[in-house]
Amino acid sequence: MRSIFSRFGSGLRQMERSELLVASLMTATLVAGFLLGGSATGRPVGFLSLPLLASATLVVAAWRLVDQDIARMRFPLILCLGLVSLPLLQLIPLPYDVWTSMGGRELARETLTAIDAGEPSRPLSLTPSKTIDALVWLLVPIAAFLGVAALGSIARRWLVGVFLALSTVGLALAIFQMQAGATESLLPYEHVNQGSATGFFANRNHQAASLAVAIVLVGGINAGAMRPGSRSGASAATYVQIGLIGLFFAGALATVSRAGLILSGLAVAISIVLLFSLRRDGQRLGARTWWLLAMAAVVGAAAFLGLEPVLDRFDRQGPEGRYEYWPSIAGGAVEAFPWGTGLGSFDPVMRSIEPLHLLAPNHMNEAHNDYLQFLLEAGAAFPVLLLAVLAWIAIDVRSRFAAAPINEQRLALAALTGLGLLALHSVADYPIRTPALAIVVAMMFGFLVRPARP
Repeated sequence: MRSIFSRFGSGLRQMERSELLVASLMTATLVAGFLLGGSATGRPVGFLSLPLLASATLVVAAWRLVDQDIARMRFPLILCLGLVSLPLLQLIPLPYDVWTSMGGRELARETLTAIDAGEPSRPLSLTPSKTIDALVWLLVPIAAFLGVAALGSIARRWLVGVFLALSTVGLALAIFQMQAGATESLLPYEHVNQGSATGFFANRNHQAASLAVAIVLVGGINAGAMRPGSRSGASAATYVQIGLIGLFFAGALATVSRAGLILSGLAVAISIVLLFSLRRDGQRLGARTWWLLAMAAVVGAAAFLGLEPVLDRFDRQGPEGRYEYWPSIAGGAVEAFPWGTGLGSFDPVMRSIEPLHLLAPNHMNEAHNDYLQFLLEAGAAFPVLLLAVLAWIAIDVRSRFAAAPINEQRLALAALTGLGLLALHSVADYPIRTPALAIVVAMMFGFLVRPARP
């Protein structure tokens, strides 16, 4: 363990000042994101600090990237430009005749006619103010992505350590929430699952998803290197990582989230592979050594203590109300295709297309399916951007990391796995709409870019 900190300290001393500045800004952004960005809807006092930190990170990261091999960033920069261009294009005023010819605008047109507003030019977005908010919100994850892309391997592992430390603190906060019940909250926004083990998040599903990503990244930092000459073949850091995996798995189960059980179970299996199956210095950790039994014991104990309440939710759960809205959302997306209704417009648009038999006091403010919601808001631009990202991963990232050092391969695989888990969760929820998880997603995309070299 001492040698790990020694190597890390040596790496910090070798960093340029610009890299240290980017790493410091990224650390501040990540911490602020968890303290203020655990809710997809509420924006507490102080949330403005996130866009400000992102702006500073963006400037310093761009300055540093210009001095690097910019060719490695060509396609990711094009993707970022496309992402930012989308809300900007949706805010361009259009002639009234053009605007009315677009699908999904019948109710808005009838409203303008009813109030005798004439035929003013209108932007593509049905909710321009919310699209501006979405543009500002996008600044944070884009800056986080470019910030990580501008960092070297040591600084990236530092950020993973910060995220794991925040996840651990979040577990302590979750214990307080369970003890305090529904009467106390240390966070500046309203909880969806008040009194549950939600940690820094308003929603227990998002806490469980964050912990699942943490489990995978535990296996991606490669602190668990083998100790030469050790009979067990594992260093002290390996045992710390085993403990963290068990701790985060128990925390995910404590949320009593059904999605959390699935995601964290997958994460544990993949993290074990990342920790102990990849080669390092021509050696390999065997599958029959005693530490594997220790891992099984830790995870088994966590499952034994926390599995029953989650399984009870499977047994007691009735029909899912969120799924009943999906046909209406899909119908609205088809009607507004290929233009979309504008980023950030889901809430008011949903109120206009919501079936009468589904009206309830608790309004559905998110689609609980990010793919349907993005298709409604962004139209054809969403599948185009999604396919472009997948193509980048399949072609550029795969070839770039084929010959990369094992440390970089391990972290890239962990990042890809974390992104896959959140992509799976997005089928039935909206995890990346919370600023905290959006920053984590951007950070993992940054790990897919080759680290900056001194």
